[in-house]
Amino acid sequence: MKLTYSLILAAASSGLAFGAATAYTTPVGYESIDLTSGLNYVGLRLHQNNIVAGVLTGVGSHTVTDSTMNFTNILDPSKTYILEINSGIGFIQIIAGTAGSSAGVITTPDDLLAAGVSGTSAYSIRPCATLASIFGVVPDPNLFTHGFTSESGADQVWIPNAAGDFDYYYYDDHYGSPVVAGWRKFDLLNPATPYVLVTPASVLIPYDEGMIVNSPGLNGNTNLPETLVVSGEIKKTAVALAAVGGLNYFSTVFPVGSTLASAFGTVPVDPSVDPTAGGLTHGFTSESGADQVWIPNAAGDFDYYYYDDHYGSPWVAGWRKFDLLNPAIPYVLVNPANVQISASGVIINSVGGNLKLSAPGFYSGL
Repeated sequence: MKLTYSLILAAASSGLAFGAATAYTTPVGYESIDLTSGLNYVGLRLHQNNIVAGVLTGVGSHTVTDSTMNFTNILDPSKTYILEINSGIGFIQIIAGTAGSSAGVITTPDDLLAAGVSGTSAYSIRPCATLASIFGVVPDPNLFTHGFTSESGADQVWIPNAAGDFDYYYYDDHYGSPVVAGWRKFDLLNPATPYVLVTPASVLIPYDEGMIVNSPGLNGNTNLPETLVVSGEIKKTAVALAAVGGLNYFSTVFPVGSTLASAFGTVPVDPSVDPTAGGLTHGFTSESGADQVWIPNAAGDFDYYYYDDHYGSPWVAGWRKFDLLNPAIPYVLVNPANVQISASGVIINSVGGNLKLSAPGFYSGL
């Protein structure tokens, strides 16, 4: 998957609300992601513009407060937003536009007080991306192949769901009787289930989550890639990835400069040492029981990594690259600062827990 970037650094954002009279700029630009024929692991690394930024004045059970704000005047009740806590491990919350009050209180799905969020944390809010904002209400057929009565031969967008499966979508020009063109949700495992017409602006794609785009190639040509262009702001602070036990499809969030070291640490903090740090679970002589980072490669497979406390004879602690399909091959010690995370989407085979994905160090100066 080839990526190209155009980043306009320190370009001023507009339409922001502030609790204090401070200037605000952020890098913006676009990213072009080539989608080759077959499965592409994709994440959003340029984001919807922040609409408000400030400092919390309080945190309660399932509420956060900025007493300088009137959120009913800021949040659109018809939209869904991402509340970002820009400190600690970077908790984010998906909130409805109706979640804010005139008194500056926002209701959150999770108990951020119990999670350790401070009542003086910096925060920001941005709209959540959707099928419509990323692929279009009616996708350009020259860039995104439509279906004709079924998903066969069409671009398909697979979005992970809470059940550990995917929700499957595509755009159909000629489905139903009478025919109604539009985005459809289908059941890959039960194709006899009727394909449901959906409103693409209501199908959320949170930027921390990865997705799979099953592409037929440009105009059905398996030798030519399609191009997905994503534009928006760069996020400059860490993000907490809420991992469950097993395979997790995540975005890499930051468009340039990420490595294993910058994202997860040269020596990740094991949760057994500090369960609040968002670190990775280490291995002991093998990857079994460890958090594993699977990075898509140009061969259509993955490069597999984990951190091991006790591998080799004599043993040497460090990041290891291993071959999932050929476990007898020796695990290679790697310098995590040299392992680039250029792919926009990765898989983390996790034991579960909140994982801190950090921004490259130079982002703080952007």
